Amino acid sequence: MPCHTETLIAVEGFENNINEDNDDHSSYSSENCSDYDLLSNLSDDDDISTGSILSDDDDTNFSENSTDQELETSAESEFDYEHLWKYLDDDFANEFHYCESCFELFPADTDTVRCGKCNNPRFKMLNKVKQPRASFVMANINRQLKNLLQSPGIWEDVLKNKNYIRNRYLQDNETITDITDGSLYRKLLSENDFLNGTDNTNLTAVINTDGVSLYSSSKVQLWPIFMAVNELNPCARFARENVILAGIWQGKGKPPFNTFIGSFCKLMNDLYDTGITEKLNGEETTVKLKVICGIYDLPAKAAILNMTQYNGSDSCITCEEPGKTVKQGKGTSRCFPYRETAEKYPNRNQAGVKLAMERGTERNRIKGFKGTSPLLDLKNFDIVSGTPPDYMHGVLLGVTKTLLYKWFSSTEKGILPNKYLEHFACLAEGVYFLLGDKISKNDLQRAHILLDAFFRNFSNLYPAGSCGLNVHNIGMHMVEYVRVLGPLWSWSCFPFEDCNSMITKTVHGTGDVTKQVMKIKEAQALLRNNLPLIFKGKKLEES
Repeated sequence: MPCHTETLIAVEGFENNINEDNDDHSSYSSENCSDYDLLSNLSDDDDISTGSILSDDDDTNFSENSTDQELETSAESEFDYEHLWKYLDDDFANEFHYCESCFELFPADTDTVRCGKCNNPRFKMLNKVKQPRASFVMANINRQLKNLLQSPGIWEDVLKNKNYIRNRYLQDNETITDITDGSLYRKLLSENDFLNGTDNTNLTAVINTDGVSLYSSSKVQLWPIFMAVNELNPCARFARENVILAGIWQGKGKPPFNTFIGSFCKLMNDLYDTGITEKLNGEETTVKLKVICGIYDLPAKAAILNMTQYNGSDSCITCEEPGKTVKQGKGTSRCFPYRETAEKYPNRNQAGVKLAMERGTERNRIKGFKGTSPLLDLKNFDIVSGTPPDYMHGVLLGVTKTLLYKWFSSTEKGILPNKYLEHFACLAEGVYFLLGDKISKNDLQRAHILLDAFFRNFSNLYPAGSCGLNVHNIGMHMVEYVRVLGPLWSWSCFPFEDCNSMITKTVHGTGDVTKQVMKIKEAQALLRNNLPLIFKGKKLEES
């Protein structure tokens, strides 16, 4: 619905020619996006269906009996549950112990039983078994990346897409179709940078972490770290089986992010510097990986960045807007008011953020920062452009949900004036443009006008206290992040929320399930990469 009311803003002069660019992008329709369309060497539909069940075993929770039954139904094979686990060694993940008081990591060897910083004990006795008081698990990310790239059809898809991305860059095509058309990615394609060169085999990734309740009757949460490879086509990129599970923490509340994310960053730095060398399509190939973007909800983002939460002063990572305190109900609230161009606060940059983090403390916050973030240690990572506001949480679960609550509040009555619909239409149409798969310069300009109008008029229609950080991000920064990172869907939390759901369905029993989840992920990769052998009734050692 166009936003054309004089009360809000006129948008005449912009033609409704959405997706006018006729760029020949290779399309991936939903019918071509089944979980296992990449298993091209399986000739039979029943085989593909079984492979999908085995490698994404949600309904059966990957239990021993169900797996044996499905393996029996899939082929006349001697490959059973016990045979599967035989090929899973202990190298699929590493357990990290840390002090539950000061969060310092313990050495890898278990001889150190007390924290060197605060003398807290490392272990506790549970059912006469010595267990770490606090720990998390990191995957063997090199192996997970290898498993992904050696999956049937994946490396061919990567090479095809890298060639397509490079050609678009050389043609200077300005239409934004994916994260690979954003200015941040294109900078990496420039001379002497990470992705430059016709024979370049390096990859990039988007990461995510968020808490998911393990049991409905408990406060215990899992915090997985997920990673999606941008050089896969969008359909394959966000498929459950292709999203890498890099780490997982279990406990009540939130993990110690400096320790948890810091350990992940060290692993990623090794992949950035050295990478993996594996035989792909018969050729020895070195592949390096770089994180270009992390997407989180607002509470998780603030915790990872070690800064003020979204309802506090200086809580925007993109600019230095402090917000202001306004009365709301019987108390106060932090709002982020609309400002004209001359009054706007400057945008943040990497150097300024680093300085503020290094100077900030819990008691003396500098521009919102309480100390350093583990993301500072991630090599060649820009914290400002690399931590955008999430569309799913900010637009849908944030602003839209808030507006629905206000419109249908039981304390109100009557019919809302048309200006409320026209105001919301500005948000709907603006976001529609930013979700496109062919976003032109004209689309970006129109989206900017619409979302600016939505932000400017928000406090005229709703209490000032409702104009929070989500509204600020939408009106001030969302269009620019699409220029930098591509369409909203290419760095949304949606696919990672789906992976969270998958994890909870694989859990059996109580206690620490982190290694169990990791082992199941490894088993799925093993099955996926060896399905042709299984269907032929062969043992894996025959391969």
